[in-house]
Amino acid sequence: MRISAIVPAYNVAKYLPRAVRSLIKTGYHDLEIVIVEDGSEDGTFKITEELCRQYHDSVVVYQHPKGANLGVSASRNLGILKSTGALICFLDADDVVYPNRFEVSAALLESNPDVDAVYETVLMVFDDDSGKDTMAEWGKTFGLSRKVPPSVLLTELLRGRTWHTSGILCRRTLFDKTGLFNTKFCIAEDCNLWFKMACVGKIIPGDMTRPVSGYHRHGTNTYLMSIDRKPDMVRAMADAYCWAQRKRLSGRVLNVLIKETRSYISNSVAIALQANRMDLAWKIIKAALKDGDLIIFANLRLIQTIAWLCRKTIHN
Repeated sequence: MRISAIVPAYNVAKYLPRAVRSLIKTGYHDLEIVIVEDGSEDGTFKITEELCRQYHDSVVVYQHPKGANLGVSASRNLGILKSTGALICFLDADDVVYPNRFEVSAALLESNPDVDAVYETVLMVFDDDSGKDTMAEWGKTFGLSRKVPPSVLLTELLRGRTWHTSGILCRRTLFDKTGLFNTKFCIAEDCNLWFKMACVGKIIPGDMTRPVSGYHRHGTNTYLMSIDRKPDMVRAMADAYCWAQRKRLSGRVLNVLIKETRSYISNSVAIALQANRMDLAWKIIKAALKDGDLIIFANLRLIQTIAWLCRKTIHN
């Protein structure tokens, strides 16, 4: 089965050749590398042209109309639409895959037609000291590091442990059920899609003992482990809940989304208040109201918290 690896590329001239070479080194027999150059200003497009010439049997390059910079979600979406593989994976241009990237996952999808996607372990790699303190809680790997049964996978994801973008291989047909990445989001856009995948797809673990890729941390990473990111995650959860409602998914799925989103909001507001971040507490609540539904707040603890915030704001 052909695998299409989608690589969004924005101002990554320094890293992109390493990422592409790592994919080539997997030796997978039918691999298409789709680079989407996202209006870079550092010579990335020139590098993509060189890579296309060097690996002309594997690498194709696309740009947005008029060379626009539309962000990672739009770039991944364009890559998915332009790609030709029955299987899809993703690799950020500053990360790498390891030679065993497709050994287990591709075989599982080949032999199990009822399986929609396979996730595996991703190693955390620090190129410098930036971010080491904030990412320490993850340990040596990022995201899921153990096998989770499909029946409880959605709950696990909503509790904050998701696979890394470079750690999942999925069938193209899964996007027919979920849609593409939500371009409204520039943070947690991947989690938003993983929630939807877990709602409608059968997703299983591969080999969780050997990392299949390396998530490189350095001074210019977009994602930072910070409580300021909690509103982004709330928006991703609330949007997934509204999507599930529109899709009229089962009551079981909706109940999991409601329960875990309520819990995440409550805990996040509590963390913000403990940090004396009234501004962040309000951002978390507004995020849910903007992209969610009032039923998410039908919970006494949340109602009490909101009432307390209102009183404190008035008194101040």
